Amino acid sequence: MKQSLPLLFAALLLIGVNGCKPSDKSSDAGKSSAKSTVKGGSVDSDETFQITSKWNVGSRFVHRMDLDIHSDIKLAAMPNTMKQEMKMGQTYAVEVLKELEGGRKQVSTEILGHEIEMKMDGKLMMDLDSKSKDDKDNPFGKVMSSVIGNKITMTLTSSNTLENIENFDAWLDKVSAKNPQGRQMVQQTYNREFFQRLFDVSAQMGQKPVKKGEPWTTLMEVPAGGGMGNISLSLTNVIKDLEMRENRRCLVIASEGSMSSPPGSKNLKIESGSFKGTSWFDLELGQQVEVDMDQKMKMEIEMPPGQGPPGKVSVNMIQNIKMKLVEATTK
Repeated sequence: MKQSLPLLFAALLLIGVNGCKPSDKSSDAGKSSAKSTVKGGSVDSDETFQITSKWNVGSRFVHRMDLDIHSDIKLAAMPNTMKQEMKMGQTYAVEVLKELEGGRKQVSTEILGHEIEMKMDGKLMMDLDSKSKDDKDNPFGKVMSSVIGNKITMTLTSSNTLENIENFDAWLDKVSAKNPQGRQMVQQTYNREFFQRLFDVSAQMGQKPVKKGEPWTTLMEVPAGGGMGNISLSLTNVIKDLEMRENRRCLVIASEGSMSSPPGSKNLKIESGSFKGTSWFDLELGQQVEVDMDQKMKMEIEMPPGQGPPGKVSVNMIQNIKMKLVEATTK
């Protein structure tokens, strides 16, 4: 693995959504209470659906996220614009441990693997794969590999948003061996905002029953990370139809929207931000089977002291986000 520049934009990977490839085990326990009987290969216009993420006790979901990011970056201290290409892959598991008072849930999240490849102006700056033995001999790779398999316990609210991460500082100390530099490396990717996005965005998508062809708009605040406040998202969704996806009957949901800067933010100014894509949602499982999202952002960043280069950084970024849940076991 080669030494890298700081991962300036890991905190701006915004869309935390879930998907799945089915296992042989499934359950009828999480079916929506709204009218949601799916028959044949289409959705009747008068059918109503409650699109709600479900985390039933005993369930375990293994997710896969892949990002392909292309950015033009202009640093204040450099005369020329740099071209950055980054590919990131993450596989992680969420297991629902028990139900708590008030409909809250205790869950365990585990990073199973990750890969990062970054090029600047065509030159390879980082090539990390948690499965590689060579990476474990490199200080950065060794720290990042220590994340693998170290579970962390969290509490979800009754609305399935993240309420609390238990002993997060102790988890960071464990995976970084209490090395300050190693801790900073881990937090560039696996910070509180990362774990919050895994649950909060998908939980807020389906707040009311909807019909085919009836658009609904969701407004939400998503942590930008790096101490830069929240990014405002306006997301408009519409059910297009029903189709088989990964051997499951899924609602096809088209989504598009915009992003704006945190109010009063001095560190992040989004000049323009948009995203558009499709997701496939299995009502029976209560999870998204797949997501394919394109995102464009033009922004100006001034990183907090010690977290990046001094001065303002101008970024024009295009990224594709793909999500799947590669394993689903329910009880």
